[in-house]
Amino acid sequence: MSRPTEEQNLIHWAAPLFKDRSQFTAIADPLLGGKYPKKSLYQALAIAAMCIQEEADRRPLIADVVMALEYLAMPIDEKKATLTSTESIHHVESVKGGNAKEELGA
Repeated sequence: MSRPTEEQNLIHWAAPLFKDRSQFTAIADPLLGGKYPKKSLYQALAIAAMCIQEEADRRPLIADVVMALEYLAMPIDEKKATLTSTESIHHVESVKGGNAKEELGA
């Protein structure tokens, strides 16, 4: 599939590509020359896919999109530190609150 022209709507061009993981790299900017982490591309496309839902109430809040993209843009060291501190918070909360599975009704 060729890249969209100026007149084409990018959502209409990209939407079919979201259905086939082998087409994900076609959505990436060709000027990057494939020099990007594939996992990050997949994560960014997952965020984009949520944003183009037809039903507005199924789309994420822009604040959540910004937070997710800021996280993706973080250097790997900062991501590890963020995950470690978040895991500690969840661990403390689960210990203080008892059995999390019981609380969630699982």
